[in-house]
Amino acid sequence: EKRGHYGQEIHEALVGAGLYRMGTPKKYGGLEADMATYARLIIEISRGDPSTGWCWCLGHNHNLTTAAHWPAAAQDEVFQQPGGYFRSSHSVAGNVVAVPVDGGFRVDGRSPYQSGVPYSTHVTVNAVLEGRFKPDGTPVMICAIIPIDEVEVLDDWGGDRTIGMRGSGSNSVVVRDVFVPEHRTCLFDWMDHPYDGTSPGVELHGNPLYLGPVAGYFHLGLGAIAVGAAYAAVDEYEHIISTRSLPFDPTQLRRDDPMHQADFGRALSMAEAAEAIIVRVGERFMEFATDAVERGVPFTMEMDGRLYGMAARAGEMASEAVDLLFRSAGSAAATRGHSMERYYRDVAMYRGHGASQYASAAMKLGQIRLGLRDRPIGPPTTNRGKDFVGRPAGQPRKSFPQFAGWASGRQPMKPLFCSHLVAVSGGRRPSMSTWEFSDRIPLVSSALATGLSTFAMFGLASSTCLRMLTAGL
Repeated sequence: EKRGHYGQEIHEALVGAGLYRMGTPKKYGGLEADMATYARLIIEISRGDPSTGWCWCLGHNHNLTTAAHWPAAAQDEVFQQPGGYFRSSHSVAGNVVAVPVDGGFRVDGRSPYQSGVPYSTHVTVNAVLEGRFKPDGTPVMICAIIPIDEVEVLDDWGGDRTIGMRGSGSNSVVVRDVFVPEHRTCLFDWMDHPYDGTSPGVELHGNPLYLGPVAGYFHLGLGAIAVGAAYAAVDEYEHIISTRSLPFDPTQLRRDDPMHQADFGRALSMAEAAEAIIVRVGERFMEFATDAVERGVPFTMEMDGRLYGMAARAGEMASEAVDLLFRSAGSAAATRGHSMERYYRDVAMYRGHGASQYASAAMKLGQIRLGLRDRPIGPPTTNRGKDFVGRPAGQPRKSFPQFAGWASGRQPMKPLFCSHLVAVSGGRRPSMSTWEFSDRIPLVSSALATGLSTFAMFGLASSTCLRMLTAGL
């Protein structure tokens, strides 16, 4: 945690075991491991240490995306590293610009959260292509692979900089006017279209693993890390209750107490269920991809959204298991340096990641299924002329009603949480660097629930409250 990433000894052990070649094509000496096997491996590494799992997984994930989306010239260059070792961190965040020049692009900017970069041979950055826009007005984005010695890796991770995942190696990278040849770039349109069975990766390697959908695949990795953390917490909790006595009966171990037994059993069941979901995500990915490649059945954005939703639900369930055990383990488990408090902090970091929000993933899946959205991540590329409830863009919203004082029926009143709803829902679309407006719906729902609970304490019917609160939405 102080260092910000796992040590050299662990790195060399991972190299020796071939674990950095899991997603690398066989053409370049890789293993081409299927997605379910990859998920199980992430879980086991994360069971040993969640932040190590994060650093390894998010650095290695991009062997697969590189093999799926980049042309042969780029793959021949980056995969044929000395010793066959290729690893590229990749962050979609940041403020990076690519300027077209002869033969490629000049790339400049800062890319944070490059998880896994301490042991990377390259970094991949998302960059706005200067002067290029899609038909809907949003900027064209490209991905650029850059050798690690052409960028600056900042010392801005580890220590007490974050609450958890301190060993994930999620450092920022600065790119200063670096030339990137065109063959080491590709359009970042990975979630803009269904996959009909063809892609650079399928054509080069003949394996459906390299078809290219990323929403379910990426979130399988994150969810698997959370599952590993849940198993780690289960292991630690079993040790705690098997060695510590009850507070008011020092003659009896906690393992003999029915409540501790119940908490242990619940958490174990949740970890097992979450693992089953994550492994199934990997299996379904391969089934969908194989159908696309061999039978011409498109791997649709709805399918990718279903996998994303499953993985996010598994991650949420695993996080709940850690939370349950942390609360049940006793205050000693919350002291600095205890394994349980570390797992709790790591899972807290996972839960704060934008991609781990199950409510958002579920909402988007529902929208895709109902024809209101066309992709599981990012702003929709259809229905952009309407807001999230289908109101034509630009049409004035109703203001929240200045309803009579709910006690007397006479004095106008606008509760504080109504102002909160206005602030959350905004009435404006955020910039492209933030989640789209529709992602704020879960926050609005939370505020509605808070409002209903508050009114209920004063005896006002919930149906009346709901009508008042939603009138302006």
